[in-house]
Amino acid sequence: MNKVVQDGKVAVILSNYYGTPWYNDHLDQDLVFDPYIVDLILEKQAGKMLDSQFLEYLKAYLTDIGMDEIYVNQSRLELTVEWVREGSSFIIHEYDGFESIVYEQDVRWFNA
Repeated sequence: MNKVVQDGKVAVILSNYYGTPWYNDHLDQDLVFDPYIVDLILEKQAGKMLDSQFLEYLKAYLTDIGMDEIYVNQSRLELTVEWVREGSSFIIHEYDGFESIVYEQDVRWFNA
């Protein structure tokens, strides 16, 4: 699995818009770390790409890799990159489409 790593942190792709989950829609771990999609998101965030261009490139890429059923037919798909310390254990929590990182050490487990 390819990942983007910078300064000991790994790029993780999440949805930051209510109503349109990313990982929780497709459950494909490779797409959480996909370097091409990370680059697209970072370019869009830097103002080098319009939303419509981002969706066009993303849809074309997902079609090329056989994942065209993913949520790219939405009129709005907001993705962001979160940087997670390399080797950290985490889950992607979703509430109404909005996703966030929950680290293993932040979860309080109960014993019955």
